[in-house]
Amino acid sequence: MEQRAEVERAKNNSDKLVMVLLNMIHQLDRRVAGLVEERDQLLARPRSEALEDAERKLARAEEQERRARAELRRAEEKQRQAEDLEARVTDELRRLTDELDRLRAGDTTSPIDTLPSLADAPHEHHASADPVGDDIDAALARASQVNDEDNTTLNRLTSELHEPTAEVVQDNPPDNPAVLSGRSVSAASPLPGVPDEGQEEVRALLRRSAAPDLFVRFLAEATRWENVQVHGIKRQNAKPGAPLDYSGYLRLRRQGSQFGGFAYVYAEHSSVNLRLHHTREQLDAMGATRARTRDTGHRAYRVSIDLTDETSLTQAIHLAELAYTAT
Repeated sequence: MEQRAEVERAKNNSDKLVMVLLNMIHQLDRRVAGLVEERDQLLARPRSEALEDAERKLARAEEQERRARAELRRAEEKQRQAEDLEARVTDELRRLTDELDRLRAGDTTSPIDTLPSLADAPHEHHASADPVGDDIDAALARASQVNDEDNTTLNRLTSELHEPTAEVVQDNPPDNPAVLSGRSVSAASPLPGVPDEGQEEVRALLRRSAAPDLFVRFLAEATRWENVQVHGIKRQNAKPGAPLDYSGYLRLRRQGSQFGGFAYVYAEHSSVNLRLHHTREQLDAMGATRARTRDTGHRAYRVSIDLTDETSLTQAIHLAELAYTAT
């Protein structure tokens, strides 16, 4: 089947991307260490242009390292998904032996092959104060694109094999509610991570949401990360032991963190408010074009994104990983 060739290509892409990102993280570790040393040597010259330049490059390199680690987690997850899907395709092939002669190998080229190299010298057509950082940004953008392409392929193939889409985005059992639109939310399996006391309230909100499937898939992915728990909100003047409120929004928190939640999520509106304070320019530079900046509310939570389609979901997960890593 053509599906088998596509699964193999997706797995091959993820394998290569993992190697590329591991090498990139190694280079970034060295770059950060070098920039820290350079910055420290310049501390005796406060307010100097050289010190400011070193600090800008260091901040950029540290952000790039966080992005690279987030993309690495995505690529490793795609490896697992492709392996699982490959097993399903193999089972399907056994049942459809009459189609074996129509199998074709397909194109074996990989989009990973076009990943930009991390050159130390600037391109001739582009003058920059930080050419190495520019090259790394380009490589990260390409890595994110490959992850997105593989995610689309795995989602489509899973759908063709009549499996729930949630299997493509999380480790939880396949009876988790991946596609709620067009059917009763109350009939779905337990909502990922939501405590029992909040299940019905959140379901009621999802019935009014325009994108319940995307919201549940976001929850499924975020609650898969280590030590992440979903909490309701303590009601004002609530008595000790009173149940939490789940009728407005949910708080996603990394247990053990000294910070608050890394994300606040709104089921009714399928929107996510993140513990990030990136500027519009920074969001655009990392490809988070669907996210928006906020100028109200807590100053630590200045980035929001509405879940409206696959692109917004991918960007929301990426930004949530950054917020999660930083808490």
